[in-house]
Amino acid sequence: MKKKLIIACFSAVLCLCCGCLKATPLNDEEMDAVAEYAASLLLKYDKNYDTPLYYTEEREARLTPTPTPEPTVKATPTPTSVPGTSSVGDNLPSTPSATATPTATPTPVPMFNEAETSKQITEIIGVENITVTCENVELMKSVQSTEYFSLVAKEGRQYAVVKFLLHNSTSENLVFDASEKELEYAVDINTSSISRVSLSMLENDMQYMKIPVPAGGTAEAVLVFEIADEEINTMHLIIENASGNVVFTKLK
Repeated sequence: MKKKLIIACFSAVLCLCCGCLKATPLNDEEMDAVAEYAASLLLKYDKNYDTPLYYTEEREARLTPTPTPEPTVKATPTPTSVPGTSSVGDNLPSTPSATATPTATPTPVPMFNEAETSKQITEIIGVENITVTCENVELMKSVQSTEYFSLVAKEGRQYAVVKFLLHNSTSENLVFDASEKELEYAVDINTSSISRVSLSMLENDMQYMKIPVPAGGTAEAVLVFEIADEEINTMHLIIENASGNVVFTKLK
């Protein structure tokens, strides 16, 4: 309907403006072309029409893809062997089909020096005439301190009880007392988490308690640490004094 209206208007304009001209009959296809052209002109100059209108040349340019040039592959010339001559590759050594993987030689791990470790712990603790050796570590869920006091680990936690032996090489009874030494004790688990020493209230807790050591004899001492209940690959005891000196002792 709209096309017929446009054709009628356009025909009336032609009749009014060109009455002196000889009429030229148009067939249906030519009339359709004229109508489409008139409609395109009306829409092109209509300010209220925002939809883009592409004409023949522009439409073809948008729809016709730009050809992408294909990369030219240069053929590698094959050397022609001349009888009586040798090619460069003939003088090169042959490449083995498989490369042998070198086997790494394990580096021997030094043995734990118990004497040197004991010397370092004794020096950093600094209780006169008493030598301190670190014996072992025991993991447990609870620690019985006294008849009325005990430590019970929370869920996902456990206690590491580090045991020491105090040696008195003199002929007199001595008392081990490191409570005034301002020492800091900790354990490092799997080189990723550090736990500080706990207050255990054990009679032989070397952190605060005075521990009698008989003449020429020994006495046991402990430190208790609350740690995560996890698989332990490595464990180190860390002792630091007020001067910032640190001793690391391998427990596991």
